[in-house]
Amino acid sequence: MTDYYMKNPIVIEAYQYFGDPFMLQTLEGEYMVTEGYWIATGVNGEKYPIRDDIFKKTYHRVGNANMSDTEKTEEYINILEENNVNMWKEIERLKFRLAEMEKDNLVKMVRKNMGLD
Repeated sequence: MTDYYMKNPIVIEAYQYFGDPFMLQTLEGEYMVTEGYWIATGVNGEKYPIRDDIFKKTYHRVGNANMSDTEKTEEYINILEENNVNMWKEIERLKFRLAEMEKDNLVKMVRKNMGLD
């Protein structure tokens, strides 16, 4: 059985690499980093490469080194609030889909009991 998971909203440091390919030592072994990859620092200080397309789907910018901690925190709050709105929209969409599936199942059950299918 497959379970579904969502990443915790944890802030990481990352930068996009532009230069010659090189090998990056990670917890899982060595990985080839090429131009455009992001180099992320994990919650335990570990480094790992992330392809640009995956990074853009997974992470949101919440600040930079020139911002004060207050500015970074305010930006992070704004993103969380925006994601919360999107999350509630997704919940409503899923509730509607579930109701449609339940309705379809009820119709199928009635049709079967009436000998129509």
